[in-house]
Amino acid sequence: MNEHQAAIDHLRDRIARDPHNLELQDELLVHLRALKLRPQVIESLRGICSAAPDRLLERLQLGQYLEVRGEVG
Repeated sequence: MNEHQAAIDHLRDRIARDPHNLELQDELLVHLRALKLRPQVIESLRGICSAAPDRLLERLQLGQYLEVRGEVG
């Protein structure tokens, strides 16, 4: 797991406990945008999802990253 993904997971846990904290949400967006600029992350997740479609966590991550990039699918 890379540093951005670890930070994203941690921030999502904190946001779940405090959903109205805009600073946490802004920090989450910074990490999501950093991953958005790294196409190898998207391609890696696509490879994992096609090789093992039962890996739900990776499928959800792929969907989230594609959403951040403005892609659908």
